[in-house]
Amino acid sequence: MPLLFLDMSSGELLLIVLAVMILFGPKRIPEIARTVGQTVGKLKAASDQIKREIMDEARSVEEGARKISHPVTTIIEEVDNNLTTSVLSDNSAVEANNIQNKTEKSVDSTGSSAS
Repeated sequence: MPLLFLDMSSGELLLIVLAVMILFGPKRIPEIARTVGQTVGKLKAASDQIKREIMDEARSVEEGARKISHPVTTIIEEVDNNLTTSVLSDNSAVEANNIQNKTEKSVDSTGSSAS
C-alpha cells in the first residue's frame, strides 16, 4: 500500500530510513531529526509570516481603495444632482416660455394688444 508522502511507497521509505541508519548511525539520528524538525518549523514560521504580510498589504490596499472611492462616489452623486437640477430648471424655463407664447398667441387671436 503506497504512502502519500512525496509519492513514495512504504518499501522506498524503509530503504531511506535504512540508508540513514547506516550512514549516520543510531546515535546521530535523533540529532539529525531534531535539526530537520527545527528547519521545517522555521520554514513554516517564515511561510506563515509571508502570508500574514501579504494579507496585511491586501487589507491596506483595500482600505486605500475604499478611502479613494468614497470621495469619488460623492463627487459623482453631486454632479448627477446638479445635472438633474439643471435639466429640471431648463425644462421649467422652456415650459414657462411655452405658456407665455401660448398666452400671447391667445391674446393676439382675440384681437387684444399685448402691450
